[in-house]
Amino acid sequence: TTLFLSVVWGLSGLHTDNEMIALAASGVPPARIVRALACLAIVAALVVAGLSLSVRPTLYGMTYWLRAQATMDADVRRIEAGRFYAGQRGGHVVFAERYDPQSEQMENVFVHSEQDGVVRVIHARRATQRFEPSGEQVLIAVDGFSYRLDTGEGSDRVVGFGTAEVVLNSETLTPEYKRKAATSWQVARSGDRM
Repeated sequence: TTLFLSVVWGLSGLHTDNEMIALAASGVPPARIVRALACLAIVAALVVAGLSLSVRPTLYGMTYWLRAQATMDADVRRIEAGRFYAGQRGGHVVFAERYDPQSEQMENVFVHSEQDGVVRVIHARRATQRFEPSGEQVLIAVDGFSYRLDTGEGSDRVVGFGTAEVVLNSETLTPEYKRKAATSWQVARSGDRM
């Protein structure tokens, strides 16, 4: 549309200023001007088609990957003291009474998780966070207690620790599949016809 509007605007400007008459008087036929504009339009259309078929799916894929990464469990570096942070997938709830952004140290930290009828609560005097190359977020808790509460018929346990590591997100990052992120070849080969 932008190319079409520019061509119309340019040709109307040439007609308004009598430039088309001057070009015709100097031996340049209108067909030559139209041919030059058609060549420009074809080149522009091929470039846009190439970008739409190759670059667009890649960029959409990156966008969906970034969204999936943002919905992973809370990054403790963005934590505010006195607030609860729950992971998007319901894995862990983290609370820190105090947080120092310069040292990335949390104080009086609670971590709650529940899986298969077992509730785990960790209370630590201090904690920091480490990121593994695999993308896992590991909370390093110092000087605290780990409470394991079995809601079924199992036994409960309390364990004191000097240092403990808690993996906040052990899931691998897999963004949801979207057709916009698929190349035209992938869409053509898929059996999904809506």
